[in-house]
Amino acid sequence: MDYWKSEIKRWTPKNSAPEIVFLNQDAKKRQSLIMNSKYKENIVFITTANVIFKHVDDFARNAKVDVLIVDEGHKAKNINTRIRQGIKNLYVRRHKIILTGTPVQNNLTEFYSLMDIIEDDIFGTPTDFTEKYRSKIEAGLKKRALYKNMVRAQELIQELKSIYKPHFLRRTKKEIFEIKSAELSEEPLEACQLPLKTDLVIWIPLNAIQKKIYSLILEEDEVDKAMKQVSKKHIFIVILALKHLCVHPFILLHSFCNKLFNYLLC
Repeated sequence: MDYWKSEIKRWTPKNSAPEIVFLNQDAKKRQSLIMNSKYKENIVFITTANVIFKHVDDFARNAKVDVLIVDEGHKAKNINTRIRQGIKNLYVRRHKIILTGTPVQNNLTEFYSLMDIIEDDIFGTPTDFTEKYRSKIEAGLKKRALYKNMVRAQELIQELKSIYKPHFLRRTKKEIFEIKSAELSEEPLEACQLPLKTDLVIWIPLNAIQKKIYSLILEEDEVDKAMKQVSKKHIFIVILALKHLCVHPFILLHSFCNKLFNYLLC
């Protein structure tokens, strides 16, 4: 919230600087601040999505919201969460803007959730979107999809793009910054320049205790069930345990299995 305040001050001319109001107090204080803004202009409220959910009616009665900017907008990807409902239900007179680095993470329903916030019913109802786009596109993108389904999926993808393109701005680092080699430059890089990205991959083998723990993890029942495709319920817990193991074996203490805990105590 402090970062947004500093950026607003940085980019706003001093003669038209808005009044900046934080909404991070108790509920009654927040309600009072919103009510007091009824007859004011040029106010910027900085708060969280959870607070908006609790004060949708207060904003509707007392504050004329012209512009809504949602940072980390992918947190509203789940169509049933309170965060998303609060943002969706807030009445905004002019513009709604979502900032996110990952508009699509897992499936098209999440993309629908975000686009439907900034433009009501842009794709119709969730049911309409699933029947017309999502189900057919996902069917055509499967590994062994029929050729006709693949063709139909590509047609619908292009149709979707034509609908959301006027509302979608994608900016990459190369479009914003000048990429320059920091190693070959005699002068420090400027604010508008980024150094070349250098990836250095170093393979480090498991030590003795990591090898032992690795074996113990593979002996867990959940791993066996997942390999036999009986159950995949806890396979992500196993993957997380292996990630922890790569960092340091002691991270797994108290967090994975009793067999592992007893081994480390020995």
